[in-house]
Amino acid sequence: MTRFLLSWAQISLRETLEINDHRLKEEVEILLDQFWNLYERE
Repeated sequence: MTRFLLSWAQISLRETLEINDHRLKEEVEILLDQFWNLYERE
């Protein structure tokens, strides 16, 4: 289930962070990695 959610949500989360927060791509990648690491722990 996690892989399905990851593939589905990754694009939306990335676009939201880049567009709304005007973040650099490197920052977005770090935030996404942190988010998914926390998600997988739960």
